[in-house]
Amino acid sequence: MTQNRRDDDVSRQDWLTHTSNRPWRLGASKDETGGKFDPLNHHRSWLDGHLVFTGFIGDDVTVNNFFAVILGNKTALTGGSGKVVVSGPNDHIFIYYMDHGGPGVLGMPTSPYIYADNLIDVLKKKHASGTYKSLVFYLEACESGSIFEGLLPEGLNIYATTASNAEESSWGTYCPGEYPIPPVEYETCLGDLYSVAWMEDCDIHNLQTETLRQQYELVKDRTSHDNSAYGSHVMQYGDLGLNADHIFLYMGTNPANDNYTFVDDNVL
Repeated sequence: MTQNRRDDDVSRQDWLTHTSNRPWRLGASKDETGGKFDPLNHHRSWLDGHLVFTGFIGDDVTVNNFFAVILGNKTALTGGSGKVVVSGPNDHIFIYYMDHGGPGVLGMPTSPYIYADNLIDVLKKKHASGTYKSLVFYLEACESGSIFEGLLPEGLNIYATTASNAEESSWGTYCPGEYPIPPVEYETCLGDLYSVAWMEDCDIHNLQTETLRQQYELVKDRTSHDNSAYGSHVMQYGDLGLNADHIFLYMGTNPANDNYTFVDDNVL
């Protein structure tokens, strides 16, 4: 069980598929703060917001649909938009998953839950289908390291990072009583420490030059102790050589940042 978190109060678990030019994205929308508070600037201001097309919500968010989307199997879907990841051998895929977790299991808003061995089997099938060049998986959950530790083999061209190791909780951030303090009308944490760390890192760095390894090191440091008495150990698994790739291969770039003067030159 994730400590210090009430994500269901401020966001819903939805899936999106980014279906313009590569890369493909499969993730969860969390831009539901009402446009009142920008935690990156640590004061009240209007957020720019993001155009997000939701593919699956509510009862359509199921293990079966999640696996079908990854595998590009439209016929296996039940409900939802019908969109899946239709990729080829030269594509880079990014998956971000956030929910509660426990040893070897990930939460879902519906049952059954996701079990580590089943997820690894799906990733192996995806590799065997030859429908990607490389795949990056960011996972936010308690005991999230247990999903990949000793289970995700090398050679699949998959690189994964997790919010915590196999035995510890992950934590919320921007919580009441912490600094920076969220607006008084929010009686809950506004994000998860690992997730906020990598998202805010993307906002202030040039993703065309920052590598996955650089982001991993920065997120690991922040998640271990930043702005809270709590923290966790960010881990990496799979084909670690992929962490030399530039982030934009998987997440694209933010057009608003194209002419931005970045805080540094990604010196790690």
